[in-house]
Amino acid sequence: MNAECNILPDFLGGEEVAAFKMKSTSGWANGGNGDNSSGFNGLPGGHCFSNGDFISITEKGFFWSSSEVDVTSAWDRGLLSNTSKVYRYTGNKQHGVSVRCVRD
Repeated sequence: MNAECNILPDFLGGEEVAAFKMKSTSGWANGGNGDNSSGFNGLPGGHCFSNGDFISITEKGFFWSSSEVDVTSAWDRGLLSNTSKVYRYTGNKQHGVSVRCVRD
């Protein structure tokens, strides 16, 4: 995974605690809101399968990185309502998750 996806979690104290600082202050299920102290304002957009079905819309927020794993997969980062940890996943490119644009 490219180093730029690690910059924000590292700056916020590491993957174990960064999600709370990256999550929005509302919209997350089961009291899983964050404090958005990072300004990232991560929203729980869930996951969309290639057939158009959405799941976990208020429970999980996934964000694509620009790094491929292989021809069919790319890395993404995940925020979950029940934890302050930032997760790293490999996602199928035919599925849909959120995109966060970063200005250089």
